[in-house]
Amino acid sequence: MHAFKYSLLAFVLMLVSTVSALEDPSNNLQESVSKVLDVLYEDTSMVKDAAEKESIILEKLAEHYDMNVIIRRCIGRNWQKIDEPNQPVVLSLIKRLVVRAYCDGMKGQHKPEIKFQDTVFVSDKRAEIETSILLGNKKIKLTYKLGKMRSGWQIFDLVIENISLVVTYRNQFDAFFLKNDSDALVKQLNELLLNEDLGQTLPI
Repeated sequence: MHAFKYSLLAFVLMLVSTVSALEDPSNNLQESVSKVLDVLYEDTSMVKDAAEKESIILEKLAEHYDMNVIIRRCIGRNWQKIDEPNQPVVLSLIKRLVVRAYCDGMKGQHKPEIKFQDTVFVSDKRAEIETSILLGNKKIKLTYKLGKMRSGWQIFDLVIENISLVVTYRNQFDAFFLKNDSDALVKQLNELLLNEDLGQTLPI
């Protein structure tokens, strides 16, 4: 009986030590979010043009995250339908679209207040970080889903008010490729970059 109790205690301690040894991805996430907001809301005396801001934000994000991971998940099986020469073009255009949409959408908005909850480790290679964002009078629940890869913790989905960004956009890509090819996708992405109301497409 005592042997069983001690073995159970050892097992529990092992679990605790394993969890505590896991690198908390929240640190890099909070750092990246902070850096991006600093660029968006920097002192007006140091204002950069829109293109330069977008470039800097992409650089800040790339310090910790590979945006290709979540983009490829959004595209899903349709990635095989994109001609090889168009693949890097599509990735680059989508990155620019995402950053431009948020830059445009945040214009005239007060700096959001973001609260990060404790990281929930689904497994040793999966984690979720729930945040609450106060943007003006609007409160938004945003959950980051991350996976541990060779390159470190990477964001593989964003869940906004219980709606998966990956599922939403994957459905759109599925519908698009029923009648279109990758050349048409590149054309549409370029056209979207010229959309002056791009910020209105923000999920928040």
